[in-house]
Amino acid sequence: MSVFVTFNFVMGIRGYHVYHKDWNPFPGEHLTLIQEKQNPHDRFAVAVIKKFQAADGTEQSRVVGHVPIELSRYVHFAIEHGCKVTAEVLEAKAYRSPLTQGGLEIKSNVAVSWSDVKKFLVLRNYVQSNYDFEKRCDDQSAEILEGIKKIMVDGSTEKSDEDMENDADDDVTIPMQAESDSD
Repeated sequence: MSVFVTFNFVMGIRGYHVYHKDWNPFPGEHLTLIQEKQNPHDRFAVAVIKKFQAADGTEQSRVVGHVPIELSRYVHFAIEHGCKVTAEVLEAKAYRSPLTQGGLEIKSNVAVSWSDVKKFLVLRNYVQSNYDFEKRCDDQSAEILEGIKKIMVDGSTEKSDEDMENDADDDVTIPMQAESDSD
């Protein structure tokens, strides 16, 4: 008999802006996660599936979103190696995606159950140290407004050359490439 270890984490189901016409999420709704190997945007994509009863009585399923790309490689690997991963909608409210291109996400609780303890620990530790739905949804409005007020009080929207250089030093890391002797 196999012993399964489990953990839960909160995740945003990505893509609601695409699937909202076909899906009205509700708290407590149970969803399945499966590999989506033919996805042209992410070869490690994991689709979130809603199962439902069709008018003719047959069980059907429909993609209603995806696991965030920050997690998809790990979740894809886990599913491929026997891990059971399910999601339950926590709120029907759509949250803004942190992606540059935007989008909407639905807050869910993901349950992970796996008999391979070593692989389970790798997945759990990665999720716990690299993905925090609540933190990435923090409202940054106060900081943005404070920055705008500062610009308005100073009367200038331009930074000095020295300020620009300091910003560049803080925000940008340029990897150095070793030269090779290929003569």
